[in-house]
Amino acid sequence: MRNVDIKRISLIDYFLVLLMLFMSGNIAFSYYVTKWCYVIFAFLMIVIYLSDSKRLNRKIGYHHVRRLLFFILCLVILFVCQTVVLGWNSFSGIVNFLCKIIVGGGVVLYLRERFKYALFNIMYYISIVCLIFWCIQLFTGPNMGLLPAGREYQTAIIFHTRLRENIRNCGFFWEPGAYGGYLVLLLLLFYNDLAYLFKCHRGKCVVLLIALISTMSTSAYIVFGLTLIWYFTFKMKNNLKYILLPLSVGVALWAYYSFDFLSTKIDRQTIQSLSMDGEYSSNRLGSLLFDLHYIQKHPLVGNGLHERTRYADHMYVFEMISSGEVANTGNGFSESIVKFGFLFWGIFIYFLFTGNKKVQKPDLISFVILFCVLLNGEMFFNYPLALSIPMMRLATRKKRKKVIISLMVQKEKNQRMMSHLFAE
Repeated sequence: MRNVDIKRISLIDYFLVLLMLFMSGNIAFSYYVTKWCYVIFAFLMIVIYLSDSKRLNRKIGYHHVRRLLFFILCLVILFVCQTVVLGWNSFSGIVNFLCKIIVGGGVVLYLRERFKYALFNIMYYISIVCLIFWCIQLFTGPNMGLLPAGREYQTAIIFHTRLRENIRNCGFFWEPGAYGGYLVLLLLLFYNDLAYLFKCHRGKCVVLLIALISTMSTSAYIVFGLTLIWYFTFKMKNNLKYILLPLSVGVALWAYYSFDFLSTKIDRQTIQSLSMDGEYSSNRLGSLLFDLHYIQKHPLVGNGLHERTRYADHMYVFEMISSGEVANTGNGFSESIVKFGFLFWGIFIYFLFTGNKKVQKPDLISFVILFCVLLNGEMFFNYPLALSIPMMRLATRKKRKKVIISLMVQKEKNQRMMSHLFAE
């Protein structure tokens, strides 16, 4: 790839990113591994860092470590303010949440610019395996005789089936929408390199696209289409965009009105949500309308992580979710504001922007908007991958070789200039 020599990505790098993905919504990991895994891994990462801090500071850059610590400190202050406003908070929930940030942020900082390239390759190989299993699922149905993972899932560790999903591909994660969402998030991380990525890794991009299509995820499809339209409009420089832009808009409109899980599903959920009159509904729009009550209640600091404060005025919802009467799908974007308030988003955006000063502001704003739309589909902030985004490097780095060549050319020009001056 253009910015990073693939040979520089070690097996340890790939292992750390794969482990992070397992902790970011893999059903087998969630079911068979202790719920304290985030605390355990965060503790191990802190011990390893303290035992070899000088070398790791040189490798990572101490200012990056300080940014992560400052990010965590800002969130600690937010949780303290929550406790003062709410009168109570979940200490174990706060610790678990901060440990997710330590795990995700630690992996991202250790790999630095190598992270998204390692993630790209891992998602590619995961998608190959998942597509093979998905093809088998199309013939056998979701009950494939795999390992049980609760009442609703069967798992082959790297692939899962959801017993009520006959056609859609859950892939590596807990739900087809989550798998599709992570694939689209991967696309967003490469928004500056999409043309080069497709040109040099066309086969891998096609595999990832087929995997995205197999999820049949409404939110993932919408954000994928918006990303392509945005890229063709603002990032593409050649005249081909005048063909691709209207073509992509036409395909998007055709897909929206042709597939039931797009137009029909959205229309049905809209009618259902509006008829609930602000009461709880497990679909995305219904959850958003329901969450408006809690957003208005505590807009700045939020309502906390625990159900005791999160559903303080509607405890029947918590009882319904606990009993399995309704699904805890919800809206990831409104959920984040309900739990943490707008201050959390201010902190999130501040660290994202200050960590990517070389990226143009309109591009960062577009990234945040598209990510917010993606969050409407799933609860990505429950996991380390999404929480580590403020630590990620989105800028495109110039090749070191190009820099060296440019310096040599400049040196030759200076030498010729000096020789002309002495000759005169």
